Amino acid sequence: LLQGGGNLGDVYSDQQRIRKKIISAFPHNAIILMPQTMYFSETAEGIKVLTETVKLFKESSNLILFAREQFSYEKMINVFSNKVYIVPDIVLSLSNKSYEEKRKGVGICIRKDKEGALNSSEFEYIISKVEKFFENVCVIDTIENENVHIEDRESRLENVWRKFSQKELIITDRLHGVIFAVITNTPCIAL
Repeated sequence: LLQGGGNLGDVYSDQQRIRKKIISAFPHNAIILMPQTMYFSETAEGIKVLTETVKLFKESSNLILFAREQFSYEKMINVFSNKVYIVPDIVLSLSNKSYEEKRKGVGICIRKDKEGALNSSEFEYIISKVEKFFENVCVIDTIENENVHIEDRESRLENVWRKFSQKELIITDRLHGVIFAVITNTPCIAL
């Protein structure tokens, strides 16, 4: 099994390298690529990585691809000769994560990495506007900038879900920000 996520493409080269190494080492083994979002940029590098990936996947006779949304599904079936299925992001299989806590304020969950759509002034503008209507505004991140030991991962996720459950509203540009809002029954504005 190869991990799912939003990293099938040329944006996260480290994940692409890991996938390439495993698929190359086991071309006849059954390999399942868990639900992915696919994105290859239109740059020379993106086209090169896509061409290499198409060749690699074609050489893997038992590779099965799962897309986590329609856009990636259509791209995958048009580009790859492997079996392709569409399955929602795995986190959507979680049961409701609502907590019996009073909701207060807004959680801002905006990407600060290379996929972020907002610059710092746009981010600050959103916060300043939200603060006019809500007393309690806080930034919530779904990313840990440190290695989290496997035994601590579930409690770290629980902490994020609890933070979402404490808010009246979540404003996010992250897929998992939207998903966490859904599973915690928190109203959400998705950018």
